[in-house]
Amino acid sequence: MLLSAEALPNQDIATRVTLSPSMVEHKRRQWRAHWLAGLYDVPQSGLSCMQVDDTAATMLRTVVRSKSKAVTQWRVRLVAGETWISKARCSATSRCMA
Repeated sequence: MLLSAEALPNQDIATRVTLSPSMVEHKRRQWRAHWLAGLYDVPQSGLSCMQVDDTAATMLRTVVRSKSKAVTQWRVRLVAGETWISKARCSATSRCMA
């Protein structure tokens, strides 16, 4: 936004900050519409990494407490079956923990 205040064109700003000119224009529009709050990205839909605490704790307890010698690698499907947490939720949680 500081470069934008200097009235530089989008292309010049994009080159300096390694963004596309369209992204620079998008950020300028956000700034004009929402001022300081417009600089922050709008929350994305889907599972937030902040929402996985209980799921992650359950998954980790299951994996750590396992005494199975047959299981050397835990897969999402296996964890989901052991914890009764959906495969999609287990997958999203493991991505957030990575």
